[in-house]
Formats: sequence, C-alpha cells, structure tokens
Amino acid sequence: MKRVKLVLVLMLTLAACCSYAQEVERVDLSYLIEKAANGFWEIRGDARDSTHWDSRVLLSGAKGCYIDWTKRTSQTGASFHCLMLTTSDASEARRLYLRLIDLAVGMEPGWKQVREPPSHEDNFRSIAEFTPRGTVNRMVDVGYDKETTGGDAGKYKVRIIVWSGVSVDAVEEAVQEDARAGARVRQNVCISDDLTTEWRNPPAGGKMESLKRLLIQSLRERAKTSGYDQTRWIAVDSRYYSAWPNTSWGNLVSTIPGGSCGAAMHREILALAP
Repeated sequence: MKRVKLVLVLMLTLAACCSYAQEVERVDLSYLIEKAANGFWEIRGDARDSTHWDSRVLLSGAKGCYIDWTKRTSQTGASFHCLMLTTSDASEARRLYLRLIDLAVGMEPGWKQVREPPSHEDNFRSIAEFTPRGTVNRMVDVGYDKETTGGDAGKYKVRIIVWSGVSVDAVEEAVQEDARAGARVRQNVCISDDLTTEWRNPPAGGKMESLKRLLIQSLRERAKTSGYDQTRWIAVDSRYYSAWPNTSWGNLVSTIPGGSCGAAMHREILALAP
C-alpha cells in the first residue's frame, strides 16, 4: 500500500511539473507573439551585425535565440529565431516538434495551421494568425531536421521562428520615432571609467561643467534633425579630455551604435530638459 501511495505521489508530482513547464512555454510564446507587433525591437540585446541581434528574452528551454531584421522579398517582417534542441534521438526531436506545434496552434483565437503535410514528410509546419480578410498577419514556423555537415552532423535540431508580420522598414521607423521622443529629454552617454567621478560631480565653472553644457546644447539640436539616427549613443573619450578645449571636439565626443559601451567605459544618462 505504501509503495502504491508513493507511486501515485510521484505521478502527481510529475504531472504537476509537466503542467508547470507547459504553462511557462505558453506564457513565453504568448509574450513573444505580443512583441512581434513591433518587430521585437524592445527585446533586442547586443548586435551581432547590422541586421541581427541577440535576444534579451529566451523561450523556455531554448539553447539560443536571436532577432533578424533582414529585408526579404519572399517573407517580409522582422523575425525571432530559437534553437530549441540538439539531439541524436530522432524520436526526442519529433516529440518536441509536435509539442511546439500544439502550443502554437492553441495560442490565440484565429491561429491555425497553414498546411499539414503527410506524415512521411512531416518535419515543418506553419501556424498563422489570419485577418478577417483572410490574409496572414503574424506567423510561427516550427521545424526539425538532421544536420548533414559540421560538428553536429547526424544530430537533429528543433527550431522555432516567430514572424512579426511588420515590415522591417516600418519597424525601423517606429524605433526611430521612439528614439526621437526619448532624445528630446535624455541621452545615453558612454563615459570612460576614469572620468566617472568628475562627470557625476563636475566642479562649478570647471571644464567638465562646460563639456556637459555644450554636449546638452548639441544633443538638443540633434534631436530636431530629420533623418539622423537617434538610436546612436554618445561616447566621451578620456584620452582627449585632458587636452580639451585645445583638441578637436570630434576626437573627444563621438557617436557609436546604441546598445552597449566599449571597454573601460560605462553608460550614463544625460538629462536634456532644462
């Protein structure tokens, strides 16, 4: 009797754990589908190159995720990619593949499979959100395949892609508009670590106070400039600070891609409002 009770407890515990894990997966995917509406730009991490970024959000159990803003003719829209599993077990890969399909199909009302292939070639499916006019909006692709080259040759990889349904051009414009709004009141400035104390507590009438005043004036003008990339950050380089104002402003202050500061630098927020 005790053994039967123990088995029942273990079965109930396992069921609860599975239910919890599935709920986490559902919440994660629901969140990503929500962020798809603006091309995932709010969850972009460090840039890999000009069109790819690490994601600051991962699907539960994912081995790695990234955001892709490549402009395509066949499939427009920003996309979110995750590698969910690498395994030598084909049945394990297929189980996860089918579970992800069930998860995506039941995600939101109006989502359904675009096509369901015959079982002998079933390793890729698309689940799409259809508009009242019958056109596809957001979409989730789920697939698995066997690698034929490289270090993972012979292993199966399960992947999931969430398509935003928003063109990359529209997403880039939304990012710029948000940056323009923020640029009117604040800016991200990368400061050399050895300037931290003086930056945060500039002596009255001193060089740092003058630098910050000129920088604020310059950034206020930049915020009004049409066509300027407002997502770029400012960097103040201490190597030229000691000689300034007898050195070029362009050497002391430069712009860099937004997202992170370089080595031996850190981010400070500079308020631009009077």
